[in-house]
Amino acid sequence: MWFLQLEKRDSSLKVHLAKLNLILKQMLIKKEERLRMLQETRAHIQKIQSEISPSPELLDTEITGVDDHIDLTQRKVEELQFQLQALQKEKVYCRC
Repeated sequence: MWFLQLEKRDSSLKVHLAKLNLILKQMLIKKEERLRMLQETRAHIQKIQSEISPSPELLDTEITGVDDHIDLTQRKVEELQFQLQALQKEKVYCRC
């Protein structure tokens, strides 16, 4: 875990707190980046869904709004990006 990265020879509590603060800031930055990616991907999905004529499958996969309890895992981001790619292919296919 990240807390194991703290060096044992640093006995000062202030040094440990400073390192933890840095780690927390990095984690918050990653969380914000993932949230931004999710919001952008969801916006693209909704835009494409509105451009494609509604089909029963699309209506069942409604995208919900972003809230504090959202799944911000990399896996979720990848799932949404895969869904976006599938919709983009469908959009191209429908125009042919």
